Amino acid sequence: MKQPFRLALAIAVALSVGSVVRAQDAKSKIEQYMDATAKVDHFMGAVLVAQHGTVLFSAGYGLANVKVGIRNAPKTEFQVASITKEFTAMAVLELQERGKLNVQNPVCKYVPSCPKDWAPITIFNLLTHTSGIPDFTTFPVYSKVETQPETPRELLALFENRPLVFTPGIKYAYSNSGYILLGYIVQRVSGEAYPEFLAKNIFTPLGMRHTGYDGGHPSGSNRARGYFYSKGRYVPAAYVNMTALFSAGGLYSTVLDLYKWERAVHDGKLISGRLRDEMIAPQVSMDSSGEFHSGFGWVIQTKFGHKEVSHSGGVQGFTSRNVWFPDDDAYIIVLDNMTLPPPRVGDIGDALAAILFNKEYAIPKS
Repeated sequence: MKQPFRLALAIAVALSVGSVVRAQDAKSKIEQYMDATAKVDHFMGAVLVAQHGTVLFSAGYGLANVKVGIRNAPKTEFQVASITKEFTAMAVLELQERGKLNVQNPVCKYVPSCPKDWAPITIFNLLTHTSGIPDFTTFPVYSKVETQPETPRELLALFENRPLVFTPGIKYAYSNSGYILLGYIVQRVSGEAYPEFLAKNIFTPLGMRHTGYDGGHPSGSNRARGYFYSKGRYVPAAYVNMTALFSAGGLYSTVLDLYKWERAVHDGKLISGRLRDEMIAPQVSMDSSGEFHSGFGWVIQTKFGHKEVSHSGGVQGFTSRNVWFPDDDAYIIVLDNMTLPPPRVGDIGDALAAILFNKEYAIPKS
């Protein structure tokens, strides 16, 4: 009996050592790649890569605030823009699990004086960008709206009487308006303000102490300021009042908190596994290629042969990329506070995934 036990123990030790070696190798390659990206491409922000409950790499690069010399770190808070949609979708599904609504319900059930054109639109259509409601951020007036404090009702007024751009349900077209409407519905159904609902039902239970709704310009020692790079200088980005993006893009967070969030979704801590699976299922095709699909608040595709669930965000001075490989229990989060130049956070995320899955990638060279 002793010999099989010793053999099993030796195999277990060998596997454990092999795993540690692979993790150390991945960490070294990630560090080398990110150092080059910061030096050659002027990346400013924070990055986190994790798998199987272990953070393989987490670091900050460049400055959170150029004027006062505060450096970026994993705890730095960044505007995450459209990554907000992941949380808005979760709020809707939490309400469904409580029997307060259903994604197949018509939106007019929750919107007083609902436009006649909206009668066929369901919550599902809003979640998957198939409603046909035009994106208000493309309207000429938005350049003025984004600098002013806005209420959800004022935002709805910008698009509720506009004609639909297509018949609901027949195709995909990204619409921030749809996610504004979802936030409005969350408030109507829950009886709570959207920021309060998220804080009570997501951020606080998950210990996301550096995530929240931002009603104005970033402030505080841990908050990054947004920049763009021009002629060798970091120039402050234009002011955006984040209430103008509300439930479509008004949140800030850190790489550490977003990791807590993704792990919680993976582990089914907020909704049932069945609803979680619906959330990240390929609900509708996003283009004719059939390679990209919309879930509820997430984009689903295959990357390096692995199922990737992700979302990106962008607002003046900030870009973000939140990536989850559910079948591999792997996570890549890239947040930056410097809009230009390339590579974008999507390219950085792809390179980090390539390292994680032992695929080819290119190190930036000067």
